[in-house]
Amino acid sequence: GEPGAGKSTVLWTVARRLVDTARRDPRAPIPLLVKLGKWTDAEQTLAKLIASQMGGLGAHLDALLTEGKAVLLLDGLNEIPVAQRKQKVGLLRTFVQVAPQRNLMTLVTCRKQDYEGQDLRLDRVTIRPLDAGRILEFAQRYLGSEEGETFFWELAGNLKPVWEKWRAAGASFDLFFTATDIPRDDPDVFHSTLRVDDDAWRKHIRAPAALIKLAENPYMLSMLVQVCRRSRNERLPANRASLFAEFIEVLLLRERLAERDKGSGTVALPEHA
Repeated sequence: GEPGAGKSTVLWTVARRLVDTARRDPRAPIPLLVKLGKWTDAEQTLAKLIASQMGGLGAHLDALLTEGKAVLLLDGLNEIPVAQRKQKVGLLRTFVQVAPQRNLMTLVTCRKQDYEGQDLRLDRVTIRPLDAGRILEFAQRYLGSEEGETFFWELAGNLKPVWEKWRAAGASFDLFFTATDIPRDDPDVFHSTLRVDDDAWRKHIRAPAALIKLAENPYMLSMLVQVCRRSRNERLPANRASLFAEFIEVLLLRERLAERDKGSGTVALPEHA
C-alpha cells in the first residue's frame, strides 16, 4: 500500500485478535510483531532480529516455531536499508519456506512502489484508497452522525446541493464521486445542473488536489478529522497552507515535541528543545 494506507494498523489489528484468541485457547499461536526497520545489521539473521524484539520470549523462538505456536507479523519491508534489501528479502523468503513450522503464517507489509521487483512468494494484497462512502462512514463514526456528515461535505467542497440534483436525476452516490466528467450518456443527470455546478464539481471532486482526494488516504483523513476537532469553530482551514500548518501542530503535540500555551492557545516548542 501507499504511505499512510494503514499497513501497520492492519498488522496491529491482526495481532490484537490473535492475542485475544490465544488468551482463550492455550493451543492457539501468538503473534510476533517485528519492525523490519530495525534490521540494519548486515550480518544479523532474521531469527536473531525476531528474538531481539520478543523480550523474554526470545529464548523460546525455536520452540514456538517448532510447535506451531507463532505467527510472524513483519512490518516495513521497505524500511530495510536499500543496500541490504535484496539479500535480506532472500533471507526472509528462505526463513519462511524452511521454518520448522512448515505452514508458518506470515504477514509482511511494504510500501507499494518499494515492493516492485521483490518476490517473497507470498500472496499479495494491495490496500486501495478509501472511497467516498468509507470516508463518510469514518467521519460519522469519529465525529458523530451530523457533525461527520458536515465534515464530509466540507471535504467535498460543500457540494451537497449539487449532489442532491444528481440524486434527484437518478445518479448514485458512487457515480457522483467516481465519474470522470458530467455523464453525457445520462441526459437526466447531464441536464440537472448548471454550469456553475459543473465547474464546482470538477474543482472539488475531480481535481487531483481536491481535499476529498487527500482524504482517500486513511492517515491523511485521520489528520483532517483531528484538525477539524481542534478547530474552535470545528471547520477546516480555508487554504492548504493553513491546513498543513495545522497538520504540523497536531504532529508536534502528539509526539510531545511542542506544548500548547493554556492562556493563548498557541503552540510553541519547549524551551529545552
